[in-house]
Amino acid sequence: MLRVEELRADSNRLTALLDLSRLTSLTVFDVGQNHLSSIPNMFAKCKRLAYFDVACNDLVDLPWSLGRIKSLEQIEVKGNPRLRVSRGRTPKLSVAHDPLQPTAGVLLTYSLSVCICGCVCVC
Repeated sequence: MLRVEELRADSNRLTALLDLSRLTSLTVFDVGQNHLSSIPNMFAKCKRLAYFDVACNDLVDLPWSLGRIKSLEQIEVKGNPRLRVSRGRTPKLSVAHDPLQPTAGVLLTYSLSVCICGCVCVC
């Protein structure tokens, strides 16, 4: 059985991802700086995932399974101008207002982190 703990595929001009749901030992998922418009909902079994980087892509939403991973410490989503949080699709995801961001319509601009209560919040 293959045990992959870190997947680092940043800056590779990726436009799509294959099904990676069998990589249940992931602690790091880094696909930042690619050309991805979606991330498959494949993280429900990644109980050890701590770092999730999808910065600088063209994402519209995040996988709903991220809200169920209690081990998450950091989610990087900067540089996804079309990204919106849909509370129905991303459980336990809450968004804090960013007074330093003057661009209207850009909902997530900074890193997300897991709060003490277990929800994922914007920092």
